[in-house]
Amino acid sequence: MKKHIFKLHDRLDYVGIGERVLDKLLGDCVRITDCYNIRRWGTSAGLGELAIKGKLENTVLDKHPPITIRLEEIIHTIDVHDDVAKSFKNDE
Repeated sequence: MKKHIFKLHDRLDYVGIGERVLDKLLGDCVRITDCYNIRRWGTSAGLGELAIKGKLENTVLDKHPPITIRLEEIIHTIDVHDDVAKSFKNDE
């Protein structure tokens, strides 16, 4: 499955990365699996840099369980290049 960086519209301005699952049974919601909160971007060129280069030395990720969110809460998503998607694993 393709990974996406996503920004949610809420009080916390949440930014995360995960695999987006669309399902008609979810109605106006989407499920994000294999997801991480991007607590610290660690970039010099914004979120697009993470999508192109992958997790950087100063990037901090927090693993969390799958989430289901309303589509209207997503401000935007950025497709992560397939060759760097594996870098988004927290060193646990």
